[in-house]
Amino acid sequence: MLFNPYKLTIYQGFHNREELKRYFCSTGSLLSLLILISALFLFSGCAEKAEQVFPQATGRLSVEIEGFRSDRGEALVSLFSSQDGFPEDMEKAWQDLHVKIKEGRALAAFTALPYGTYALGVLHDEDMNGQMDSSWLGQPREGFGFSGRPEYNFGPPSFNDTAFLMVSKSRQIVVWVRYETERQNKQNKLRTDQNGKQ
Repeated sequence: MLFNPYKLTIYQGFHNREELKRYFCSTGSLLSLLILISALFLFSGCAEKAEQVFPQATGRLSVEIEGFRSDRGEALVSLFSSQDGFPEDMEKAWQDLHVKIKEGRALAAFTALPYGTYALGVLHDEDMNGQMDSSWLGQPREGFGFSGRPEYNFGPPSFNDTAFLMVSKSRQIVVWVRYETERQNKQNKLRTDQNGKQ
């Protein structure tokens, strides 16, 4: 006869199957379980949206923007204090700056910035029309970048993916500009090279 550990452990502490069933199916155990589950739902709902409170102070945010493919046009730097309008609607931005590009980089500064949570979007507006130019498929033709260097493939990243805290008198961040057309050309060249080797 083989030893079966499952039969031993299921009845440990109980004399028979009926006693086990009475214990787990008793009204007290079910009531305790229901109270526990209700409390978990109640507390998870309350803790879901806690507002952050920041000191009433201001600071200076310096932004260094790298990776422009040319000095043509200007950099549009939009600072958002909420997800409302981020990143396309510059009218809903906390502040917009138009910055000159020199030797493939640009510098922007936001002064008297109240402490809080922010996200930054940058557009290399090469033709200076004030908006992102894209192909008929929606692929951007101009460079763009975001704070936090988020990972994304289709569409812009969310506010939360790019957000950062401003809670000091001075803060500096770096934003790298990315060009989809150049990325696509590199991918096509890589595919062509790989197919040529086969």
